[in-house]
Amino acid sequence: MIRLKNPVYHDSIFRHSLLYVHYYIIPCMLHVYLLHYLYMNHEALAQQGLNTHKAQELLKKYGFNEITEKKKKSIFITFISQFNNFLILLLIGAGTLSLFLHEIIDSLFIFFIILLNAFFGIYQEFKAEKSL
Repeated sequence: MIRLKNPVYHDSIFRHSLLYVHYYIIPCMLHVYLLHYLYMNHEALAQQGLNTHKAQELLKKYGFNEITEKKKKSIFITFISQFNNFLILLLIGAGTLSLFLHEIIDSLFIFFIILLNAFFGIYQEFKAEKSL
């Protein structure tokens, strides 16, 4: 019996070629797709841009190109939102259980870690808002 080709070897070459197309070829062609999308949906030419009528129409439809500022959350709301996590709620339950079992030092340590996590979370959110 003569074996001509190993199907597993050819299958792996096929997989590698698909990965090559997915990670290298498609991202390189993304700008071509975006230009085509802009031209088809907004009738804009790269050299001429939008005409005045089309620009006015888009301005009415989408508004000005600006970022609207959101209302900032208060520190109290930010503090409370730090406890909206399953693991934190699990730690609160463990701290409460250890308090009922008269393990005062363990429960105080658990609650201290929970509060420390909340303060670090508030600090990170404050710095993230400040960077915007």
